[in-house]
Amino acid sequence: MKLAIFGASGRTGKLLVNLAVAAGHEVVAVVRDPAKIVDTTGVQVVVADVFDLKQVSDALAGVEVVFDCLGSNHLGKSDVQGRSIRVILDAMASQGIKRVIVLGASGSLHPALCHATLGRKFFFWIIRNTFLKHPMNDSGEQQRIVEASNADYTIILPPRLTDGPVTGKYRVDRKGLPKDGQLLSRADLAAFMLSQIHAPDSVRSGIYVAD
Repeated sequence: MKLAIFGASGRTGKLLVNLAVAAGHEVVAVVRDPAKIVDTTGVQVVVADVFDLKQVSDALAGVEVVFDCLGSNHLGKSDVQGRSIRVILDAMASQGIKRVIVLGASGSLHPALCHATLGRKFFFWIIRNTFLKHPMNDSGEQQRIVEASNADYTIILPPRLTDGPVTGKYRVDRKGLPKDGQLLSRADLAAFMLSQIHAPDSVRSGIYVAD
């Protein structure tokens, strides 16, 4: 299967690229800086501005499934996710692509702590609306746009990410983060995202995943 991965040079995106190649997929890594893709074995590296519709459309030629791992690398105000997802969805439509798997953030748009204590809910509310306000707002805007689209989307909603190893012991929930699920390794996140290619029951839904 031919996959396109946006944010392929990021910490999660790189892991997803490696897993997809190992699984035998044809991978198109869409990046701004090709030098950040160190191992290009089995990978077609495409340089594109994610805000340029023609460049993104050209990058998606022949692609069957799109992965969006884009995000800001700082805590300041940003609209990278909200702006880029509009272009990606328009480019997908121009190429006749329906399936997209998007990396979001739990609690950025909808309540995510239905299984949590009142104290933890209050603590999260404070962090979400202060320290993480800008990246969460951008991720929430991305999710709002995706949910309003006609795409066959799945939005993956993890908690705080770590650089730990793959364990395969993650838990999933459709209503909110699994009870006491506060962390998830990027390795497990990438593995779960790739598994959603063949998960028709996850189409047009958000899925919470945590350790």
